[in-house]
Amino acid sequence: MNQNLKAAAILLLGVLTFTSTSCKKEKLKQPLVLTNPESLYIYGRAGDVVSVTVDVSSDIRLSRFYVTSKIDNAFQITSLDSTIDGKSFSMNFEYKIPAAASGKSIIFTYNAMDVDGNSGSDVKRLVVAADTAIVLAETSGHQLFSGKSLNHQDAFDLETNSVKWSLLPGVDSTSLDIKDFPTDSTDALAKSWISPAHGKFVRANGFDYANATNVSLINAYSSSTKLDIIDNIQLNDIIIIKLGSVASDKYAIIKINGITDAAGKESDSYLFSIKK
Repeated sequence: MNQNLKAAAILLLGVLTFTSTSCKKEKLKQPLVLTNPESLYIYGRAGDVVSVTVDVSSDIRLSRFYVTSKIDNAFQITSLDSTIDGKSFSMNFEYKIPAAASGKSIIFTYNAMDVDGNSGSDVKRLVVAADTAIVLAETSGHQLFSGKSLNHQDAFDLETNSVKWSLLPGVDSTSLDIKDFPTDSTDALAKSWISPAHGKFVRANGFDYANATNVSLINAYSSSTKLDIIDNIQLNDIIIIKLGSVASDKYAIIKINGITDAAGKESDSYLFSIKK
């Protein structure tokens, strides 16, 4: 073979090799995670529900999908963790912004792993607008009677600021945000409350009741231990309750201004003020 023919053969072999290689689909070395909206930043306010569409694809069978979130100056938590099977996966991830995130940002990382241990991810930063503080309005002179009394109202509707008789036939339990909760058979006032409407209580005696705002109230509630029963109620106690009787998040602050625990039980009662 002369030199010209030899050079042409080498060139042709190189072209064929390149063509063959370029026609092969290159395998993904790790799962591909795509989120929509495409922008890194998404925005919202406390109480909003934000939604992110997630699409995952892989040339190797997938095994796991999980989402982590981290609010500024807080620990990272796992918001979702799922076992998956197949080479593709799609979902709509929804997240309700907590009050504690107001004025902060939250980093979300959407992670996928395949059966070989390879992983891929995408990231979003949720920027939460700061709430404008609103000074809460106060009403006073509210009275709640002992659950041991026979003729007085022993429950309270915080939506309408009205007392209720829990034993009245046909009473709607969702209107009973507070109810006196007797724990023994004596005539003594129980000094204990429950919420038939499934509200949650927080004892917040260090709370600045005089200057209470919607923001300070929610922050105090979010950072405290939630209780199904608030007991050992005392004069000047401050109690925050998240109402269970309404669909949207609503709160109230109660300050105990008087407790009557006299002989007998018919006059035993609580006197309190409400801010909301």
